[in-house]
Amino acid sequence: MLLLWAASSFRLHAQLPALQLKGQVIYTAGIEGKPEAYLWIRIAGDTLGQERLTAMKGRYQLIQAASVIHEVAVEDFKLNELFAGYRDDGLVVKWQLPVFETPATLFVAIKDEKTGLQTAVTVPVQYGRLRFRDLAFVADAKGLPLMREFVRVGEPFQIKGTNDILWVRYFKHHFTQAAPPMDLKGEKASPTLQADSTFQIRGDVSLSWQQEGLYLIQKDTTDIYGGIGLRVEAQPFPQVARRKEEAIAPLVYISTSKEMESLQASEELKPALDRYWLKLFNGDTKKAAQVIRLYYRQLKEVNMMFTTYKEGWKTDRGMIYLIFGPPQQISAGQDIEQWVYTNKNSFSKITFTFKRQVNAFTDRHYTLVRYLEYEPIWYTAIEQWRYGYVLKELQ
Repeated sequence: MLLLWAASSFRLHAQLPALQLKGQVIYTAGIEGKPEAYLWIRIAGDTLGQERLTAMKGRYQLIQAASVIHEVAVEDFKLNELFAGYRDDGLVVKWQLPVFETPATLFVAIKDEKTGLQTAVTVPVQYGRLRFRDLAFVADAKGLPLMREFVRVGEPFQIKGTNDILWVRYFKHHFTQAAPPMDLKGEKASPTLQADSTFQIRGDVSLSWQQEGLYLIQKDTTDIYGGIGLRVEAQPFPQVARRKEEAIAPLVYISTSKEMESLQASEELKPALDRYWLKLFNGDTKKAAQVIRLYYRQLKEVNMMFTTYKEGWKTDRGMIYLIFGPPQQISAGQDIEQWVYTNKNSFSKITFTFKRQVNAFTDRHYTLVRYLEYEPIWYTAIEQWRYGYVLKELQ
């Protein structure tokens, strides 16, 4: 495992704003060209200008198994010279990577000297045999990589890197949420997905889709792991819509089964949610409002950061981030991430390990390595939400 930067102070529930990264590697010049690494940098709740990059330090490493293939020292990673544009309240930088013959993992760590915030991200790099999803990418209307695996209904986008006729399969399937970290059964296997419809598009033209759901874009339908998965979500995603299903379902992690049944059976959304939160906090409207604000704010962040073929809050990383907050320490190896949380009162560490699981829709889906020993940790964290103790951690 490689470790870049450990924070100097820790909280069980790390306070937002948090420094956030998303990465993508694209062979924009084709098979013979060097891959380009794109990094989306955002501080949740803050607006970044290009000049802010001068206060940010970075380091990247290309790792293959346990060996370091290439490393750029932190002082040589000049983010302000790599600016590529703006996306989703964040900045995008790009640089070229060296070429190698076999797959690797790009590990990037960033520290903002102005705020002290820091984090890291891992990005798979498909050296060797390139697939459609390595050569083509989803871009915004200006041609900049979208850096997320969803678009909103009616949002214009393009498939850059090809002008060929492409196949698109559409799925209405609703995926289940993540299982608790002590549930050894882990992620429930979805039934074999059957496309609800199929149609064709051309690459490098403006697109805009109106039907919510999951889409798989392929050049060759026999290339099982070469397609590009893209979700289409209703506004205001990644915020939660004011529709019953979207507003209630993410409460499953901190609710009892009876509470969920009552919420789902309710005819009117707002009164049901008001009763739910006020009952948790014995009528304390101020505390209820603060916890609601924090929970749904973190829900927005996990949807932005971790949505792949299913919504971010339903993924393993999204579940852990939602309940425990941003990790204070991230380490990575080939196809693996470890998140570390430290309780500032007891100095005990909680480590969650995620393994990358490539599927037909994405290279960026990670599943949690589950242990029975997580049970007391999980229920303690849930109690902190249900009793409002999480607010004390943020003071």
